[in-house]
Amino acid sequence: MTCVNGARGAIVQEDALLNALNHSTLRAAGVDVFATEPLPLDSPLRIHPKVSALPHIGSATLETRHHMAVMATTNLLKALAGERPLAVFDAAAA
Repeated sequence: MTCVNGARGAIVQEDALLNALNHSTLRAAGVDVFATEPLPLDSPLRIHPKVSALPHIGSATLETRHHMAVMATTNLLKALAGERPLAVFDAAAA
């Protein structure tokens, strides 16, 4: 089995991931997001032979970046017009 995490870093328990890789429960892991970013220099995920660690680039497709630009522009125009922006992040609720 192979694990790929391109969602949120906290979804994967990194110690459990390392344990599964070290005991061959998982064959490999592709990780684009981590619990702590940037990934600490002393993290064993950086040098593990069964881990492909990417620098948070999973969303770097043309389509995704286009949608991000459209949403940013739409939000700016809504805010300037006194309207509620799309996908508002409420830090107090996080």
